[in-house]
Amino acid sequence: MTGSRSGQAIRSFWEHCFRQDEWCDHPARSNPDVVLDRALQRLIPLVFHVDGAEFYSNCEYYVWSLGSVLASGEVKERTHRLVAEVIVWSMDFAFGGVAPECGFNNEPFAGKRANRSGAQLFGGYRFAYFGRKADYKARRESHQFSRHYGCNLICEECMASRPKANPALSFKDFSANAPHLLTHLSHSDYVRTATAVTAWNQMKGFHYKTVFRDPMHTVFLGTAKEVLASCVGYWARQRYLAASMKLTIWFLAKLSMELAQGSEALAKDFNMRLIAVCLWSLQEALHILDHSDLVLAPSHAEAAHDHFMRHLQSWQHLAHACSGMVCRLFRLRPKGHYLQHIAMDIKRNRLNVRLTSACFYDESFLGYVKKIACSCHSLSMIKCQFWDRYLLLIAIRFEKSRRSVGAFPRVS
Repeated sequence: MTGSRSGQAIRSFWEHCFRQDEWCDHPARSNPDVVLDRALQRLIPLVFHVDGAEFYSNCEYYVWSLGSVLASGEVKERTHRLVAEVIVWSMDFAFGGVAPECGFNNEPFAGKRANRSGAQLFGGYRFAYFGRKADYKARRESHQFSRHYGCNLICEECMASRPKANPALSFKDFSANAPHLLTHLSHSDYVRTATAVTAWNQMKGFHYKTVFRDPMHTVFLGTAKEVLASCVGYWARQRYLAASMKLTIWFLAKLSMELAQGSEALAKDFNMRLIAVCLWSLQEALHILDHSDLVLAPSHAEAAHDHFMRHLQSWQHLAHACSGMVCRLFRLRPKGHYLQHIAMDIKRNRLNVRLTSACFYDESFLGYVKKIACSCHSLSMIKCQFWDRYLLLIAIRFEKSRRSVGAFPRVS
């Protein structure tokens, strides 16, 4: 849960986060039992992940998981709210470091759980809520956001709008003086204006900006697919390409530089140079995040922000140029606006979204869960077979880890 980070590193991480808007009112900052040097070094920041998985045809299950940042319809709404309330209840005791005296529904404990009532948990460690991560569909449904990618108002954090609904607040404007940048909402504004306030608002330390935007779904499964396909389409349209190529960001970024500088005719094509800037800026921003720790150095945070914004602004110019050519390339979608928010957050709080809010490992976990569930009979899956096989998988993983590093003693 702590990765390879020392207690002092954990303390420094929390002290940095307490200076940011999202966590400045976090209870860990004012709790006298936590702010002590030793206690803050043993406070684990947790992020929660949810996503849907279709185990059987037309039968989708929601899978919830949680992890440490430090480690590298109506029924549906009621379910999301109930899960949130149970997690909030559980996290109250995880944050206090003391075992509960009764269950979530005030039911009395019996046996070992009764004997541990009021006892210290986790050997002195505590756990604190740090954030939520999910893809955009699960993010919208589990928090009941009324402004999202499917609406004219596409963003819960500001009043950015689709151009046809409100041209003045168009989300496709990535300039430094874009009007929608003046409409950012504070947490109290969100609570006051939300159609339905998320049940997670009862979580100690919750801020609506801690519902992270996942860079995996925003960039790699979102904006990058649009940009890379448009680059290939433009090059093919201009007859610069005669064969297929490996579609990776690095390869295309390098190729765009070579094409833009390859001949005098190509060098005069302004859009070719814009494509080179667009791709190379994205590659440089991702490179910075891939090679940085949890908290970015100020210069790295500034550089990542500048590269992302340069990528978006050049994309905006390319979209305008292609619209004049009656060419449906470089279309701007809501995820471009979400990437702008990610870039602004990087500059403001200097947290590496590659480590704090990306869903790479969570989606991998979901894949294992789906594979196990699909191998079980649907009627008995949740009751016994699924959990038996899942625990067997965990046991095998721990045994492999014990044998490889010798970190865990064998339990007889």
